[in-house]
Amino acid sequence: MPETQFLTRLSLSTVSAVSASCVVHPLDVARIQLQVSKEYSGALDCLAKLYKNEGLAKGPYAGLSAGILRQVTYGAPRMAIFPFLLSRYRTEYCPNGEKVPFISNLALAGLSGAVASSIGCPGEVVLVR
Repeated sequence: MPETQFLTRLSLSTVSAVSASCVVHPLDVARIQLQVSKEYSGALDCLAKLYKNEGLAKGPYAGLSAGILRQVTYGAPRMAIFPFLLSRYRTEYCPNGEKVPFISNLALAGLSGAVASSIGCPGEVVLVR
């Protein structure tokens, strides 16, 4: 896999992961508020009241920056590293187009997750705190 392909995958992975985080984050905020407070009748009521009382940035999107940091440092690298490793594996061990064994796929996926986790650990700490 050429270097430009890896950078393209990393860029597209980053955009998709951050976009997903922007869509899902308000739902996560509502879920947490519903768990800790009895003043809401449901998720939509919770989001509406948060928006009315706190505004958009401090209501439904409070803490979004930590979620974006996590996606940039963990989600996107994970999605870009696996195809890179798979391509290298195929070049080295399956030069005639043989199917990659399941155990090898599993090992490559685990390795890509481990590498992305080591990159994303500080972002995860920020998100939890």
